Amino acid sequence: MRTAPARCRGFTLIELMVVIVIVGIITSLAALSVGRSGDDQLGEEVRRLAALCELASEEAIITGRQFGVHLTPQGYRFLVYREGQWQDPQDDRLLRERHLPEELDAVLRLYVDGLAVVLDEESGVQKTPSKKGSVQGQEQEQGLLAEADEGPRPQLLFLSSGEQSPAELVFAPRFERGQSYLLRIPPLGRPKWEPLDAQG
Repeated sequence: MRTAPARCRGFTLIELMVVIVIVGIITSLAALSVGRSGDDQLGEEVRRLAALCELASEEAIITGRQFGVHLTPQGYRFLVYREGQWQDPQDDRLLRERHLPEELDAVLRLYVDGLAVVLDEESGVQKTPSKKGSVQGQEQEQGLLAEADEGPRPQLLFLSSGEQSPAELVFAPRFERGQSYLLRIPPLGRPKWEPLDAQG
């Protein structure tokens, strides 16, 4: 008697493709979580703050409320002007307080009109931001900063008129090792960021 030959079954093309895709996804995730350098993380923080500043500006225009940013050397928090004082935006996960990751060992520096503004953990404004906007915007900005007596005061403002405090923020490694980044906030328009030269 003749027996039927044993049928060797291999993998189908679809099964092979699924395995390759899964291996590729796992490899990508591992490379992203392990292979990130401090420079990339610092650049990511700069891009995040630029996007959040743009969001706060747009939200101020749409809602008619005033937004601000309170900066410290190690982070920032967004504030909204309500009931005569600056408060944390409630139930807003995007505009929450953020700190630069400790492993970056980096600091934030604020410059207004080319002058360094001292950032303090506790207090707010050491120097009033520049008022390069309309007369109405200047009066509104001065009033918002003068009226807020309690709690943190923002160094940067995003007004419902679309104006914002012009400034430059430098994200730099604490001991000058690695890439620094500059974030420019114009009086009107979108914030722009760029890497700084090693000498600058």
